[in-house]
Amino acid sequence: MPLDHIMKLLLNLTIPLSLIALPLHAEPDPPDSCDVCSCNTLFSGGTTTVAQKNPRSDTSKLAPRQFDWGNGTKILIVGGHASHDFDRWFNKEDTRTLEKDPPISIHYTDRPQDILPALDKIDVLYLSQNQKMADEKTNKAIEAFANRGGGLVLVHAAIWNNWGNWPSYYRDLVGGWSRGHDRLGEFEVSVLNNKHPVTKGFPATFRITDELYYHNIEPKGNAIELLAQATSRNGKTYPTIWTVKHPKARILCMTLGHDGDSHQHEHFQTILRRAVKWVTPAGKPGDR
Repeated sequence: MPLDHIMKLLLNLTIPLSLIALPLHAEPDPPDSCDVCSCNTLFSGGTTTVAQKNPRSDTSKLAPRQFDWGNGTKILIVGGHASHDFDRWFNKEDTRTLEKDPPISIHYTDRPQDILPALDKIDVLYLSQNQKMADEKTNKAIEAFANRGGGLVLVHAAIWNNWGNWPSYYRDLVGGWSRGHDRLGEFEVSVLNNKHPVTKGFPATFRITDELYYHNIEPKGNAIELLAQATSRNGKTYPTIWTVKHPKARILCMTLGHDGDSHQHEHFQTILRRAVKWVTPAGKPGDR
């Protein structure tokens, strides 16, 4: 059989949902991608289609970059890997959104090895990627960043169960993990706390087109304060926006953010801008 016919058969292969919708602790070492994430592959309906990876070059062997930071709040946005246009939405669009609140200095990277050398220079780490972290040293450095009061904004794919070999990330920094979602479509978000600085003055509900993540709260993790939730087509209600009650850091988590329907949405942009302000610690990075 010609190779192109074989590839088409593989790409159209269906797999029962029960074989892949596993909880965090059942997957000690996820594959080197989250290709089942945010590409309409895990949804309420019982089957999934194997998705083709987004084309990308391997930059994991490149040396870490040193960024030139300007004045104001210093933010490193980390994106990259599969199933999203990270550069268009998490880099360019979110940078435009956050630059509405100067003074601010933002750098974006899709190279996890760039995180470690930046952590002692930044105020806020904004994670959105679904690729592997560089190494265990980087994982521990991110935890140390939080433990000395650094701000964390964790959005969409960074909430997903990407890193089963890093359980403390989900336990201490996210307060849970997401695995599975509705098909991309419009749904209603219910705001539970419109007095919190991130959602202050929000309407009781708003509608958005995105992927409704099936988020699981970790009972042994840091407690969360739920700010908003949404009800899936499967009838269950899941967290959408929340804060994590970390002993040192301020952390804002949001499952929204698949593509432009979210990143250009008025409420998404307001949440992102306020989240950065709320998590930003006092003092200079070098003093923490």
